[in-house]
Amino acid sequence: MPDMRYLEARDKFLEYAWDVYSGYFDSKAAFKEQFDWIQEDTSKNLFLKLAAFYKFLVRDGAFRIDQLEEGETADFLDETYKFIAIVAFVEALYSHEKYVDFFEWLSARERRAQVFPVDTPEKLAWLYRAYKADYGATKKTERFFASLDESAQRLIASQITIDGEYKPAEALARLLYGIRSEFVHEARLVLELSSGTMISVRGERVVVSDFSLRDLMKVFEMGLLQHFNFIPYKKG
Repeated sequence: MPDMRYLEARDKFLEYAWDVYSGYFDSKAAFKEQFDWIQEDTSKNLFLKLAAFYKFLVRDGAFRIDQLEEGETADFLDETYKFIAIVAFVEALYSHEKYVDFFEWLSARERRAQVFPVDTPEKLAWLYRAYKADYGATKKTERFFASLDESAQRLIASQITIDGEYKPAEALARLLYGIRSEFVHEARLVLELSSGTMISVRGERVVVSDFSLRDLMKVFEMGLLQHFNFIPYKKG
């Protein structure tokens, strides 16, 4: 049985979600009406969960270090933990999808005749890249950013360059997932989302970014609404 605790406490969690999205709609009634249009209860439950977690962990949350002197800040730590939370929320949007490991993908009936024999390292590497394109963890992040509307896509493209050229949102998604993986596997802190222009090297790529955590928060808020088919409307 799925955990439906958020929908079971619908009114409380709708208030949390409204606290995040009050600036996107003319009225709470219009927001709630669109929430009711979500067809599946599991989807309603997931929206309430992610909107509430986003409110408490990212929008209203703060990473605090008690040992800091008064007036000192550690913004890069706060930005790191909020960034990691947002990436986790994006992945959670697709958590219902079945996981397929590499061997299962290779052995699928419709693929066997084309795959086997795997007789060279080059073919194995090619097959693994094809598998990652279908089921890799970065694919979820790419799908989220690719689904954003044109205004969000333009914002992303105007704020980040990779190797001196603007890239589409899918390229940004791969970059952000790479940043996330470096934190998870190497404990590398996130510095690219600080205010102002940041220049960094990731692998062999030079990244120039004016895309701040605030920009990422805005993009995530819009993307979450779009994922659940909300249509924001605010007069003026």
